[in-house]
Formats: sequence, C-alpha cells, structure tokens
Amino acid sequence: MNTFLKYLSNVMTKLIILLLIVLGAFTISSRQSSNGLPKLAGYQFMVVLSDSMSPSINAGDVIMVRHVAVSAIKKGDIITYKDPADLNRYVTHRVVGIHKGKGLEFGTKGDANNAVDNLMVPAKNLIGSLEVRIPKIGHLVKYTNSTKPLIWLVIVPALLALLSEIVQIAKALSDEEKRKQERAEVKPWSTD
Repeated sequence: MNTFLKYLSNVMTKLIILLLIVLGAFTISSRQSSNGLPKLAGYQFMVVLSDSMSPSINAGDVIMVRHVAVSAIKKGDIITYKDPADLNRYVTHRVVGIHKGKGLEFGTKGDANNAVDNLMVPAKNLIGSLEVRIPKIGHLVKYTNSTKPLIWLVIVPALLALLSEIVQIAKALSDEEKRKQERAEVKPWSTD
C-alpha cells in the first residue's frame, strides 16, 4: 500500500507540474495575443461552446486555428471570425460563399444550421482557419475554471503526498527503534 501511495503521489505531482506549465504558457501567450485568445506555436486555441457545427465540431471540443491569408480562404473551409454583430464574440463556421462587393466578405453557415448566417463576414474579422480539432478537451478546460480542480488537482494530491511522507517517516522511525532493540539484546562474548 505504501508503494502505491508513493507512486500515486509522484504521478499526481508530475501531472500538476505539467498542468501548471501548460496553463502558464497559455496565460502568458494569451496576454501577448492581439485578440486575447490563447496562442501557442502560431495556433490560437478556443473551446467550442455550441453544436452549430455538429457533427464536424461539437460543443466541448478544443479547436486550434491558424492565421491564414484572406486570399487563401476558399468555399468549404472552416474559419473562425469575429461575429459582425458582436465583435467580442468568436464564431467558427463553414464558408459557403465568397463575395467581392464592397471588399472581400465571406458567407458562412454552421453545419447543423438550416440557414446561412444573416450577416456577411468582412475579411478584417477573420481570425484564421481551422487546423486541428481535439474532441471533448474543452470540458476539462471549462472544469479547470471552477474551484473543483483546486480540490482534485492540488489539495488531494498534496494530502496524498503528505500522507505518503508521514507513512515513510513512521516506518523509518519504527525500523530504527527495532535496530536499537536488537543491539541492546546482543550480549557481548564472555571470556569465561
């Protein structure tokens, strides 16, 4: 049991350190990104909040979007852009049309939606093109924004590590006490 607790404590400690490094990298990079989205190695990471792109992309997925030249976007691409109706909201939909009227604009539609989006997306609103989808990881990201992960990812492993150390110290003290008793019981050789 002691070996298991020690192993579990070591694994949890390493996972916590890795998680802190990743979260730290995202925090630092998101502050450097012009739009405030976490950015790492040229990719911007976002958690999908709705099923408007199901089954291609589902709520709870994490998507990695890479900035591309506006001229590289073609019909059928999945793009992320600032919503023309609310510039603080990001949308990821499929390009269904490209218009060059007043400037380059994209017609978009969610795969699960019945109709094309009401507003055209101006080229200046483009964030990038979908490169990678990581299923369901967004649920973990949302979970880590609550107080529960503090308990499960920090406090519980810390208590397990502390318990493991207490058990090891108690065992070491017990072993030392046994050795002292064994030495006291050994009688010197008599010369009779």
